[in-house]
Amino acid sequence: MKRGCGILLPISSLPGNYGIGGFSKEAYR
Repeated sequence: MKRGCGILLPISSLPGNYGIGGFSKEAYR
């Protein structure tokens, strides 16, 4: 079983339009 690597962080720390974070283009950058 392969595992992908990533970054573990709370969603609220990502930038978003409503100040709560999200998975938008800004968060991807």
